[in-house]
Amino acid sequence: MTIENKFQTELNAVRQNSNLLENYRFEKGVGYSKHFDRLRLNIAMYNDFQQNDYYIATFLFQQELLWRKDENEQEGDVDNLYFSAFLLTRFENPEIIWAFIEAKNIDFDSSIGFDGEHLVSTGVRQTYNYLNTVDHPLKNEILEYIGYSIDICEYSEEDIKQWKDFKKSYFSIYQSPLNDKIDFYFNK
Repeated sequence: MTIENKFQTELNAVRQNSNLLENYRFEKGVGYSKHFDRLRLNIAMYNDFQQNDYYIATFLFQQELLWRKDENEQEGDVDNLYFSAFLLTRFENPEIIWAFIEAKNIDFDSSIGFDGEHLVSTGVRQTYNYLNTVDHPLKNEILEYIGYSIDICEYSEEDIKQWKDFKKSYFSIYQSPLNDKIDFYFNK
């Protein structure tokens, strides 16, 4: 069985029984706290994208947020959080903006490292259309960051397209079939 098949089998089990997501929950004070287990599911979803996996992707991202927020958690790779977020952008659900601003506000490193493009990843127009229909405590903070109107938005549709292309290239190591298994294992 290839590593890709192993990851896919694991994802299919979760798809069939969502209670298995409990096996991927962040546990405070536990080394790596299932960090790489969550990455395996994200890699499988990346390669077998299905729109109805949104609940799985959201759960995994929330667990990565908890991991990142834990000041005592020193084991793991922040790229797992970024990959999890990038995977969520593929669902194009504008409501994820609230979790993305939360990720951007974890600490100083996150404010720099978590790309602002996540906030408009569903598209500039779609983001503003969504924000114009909701009332949320973080709405003003998001608008301060991206711009109070579409006319003065910090990002253009072309910026978002280029950013997504860059992220796809950056995370190509997870794309099946694995081109360089040694590099994949080294980075996993």
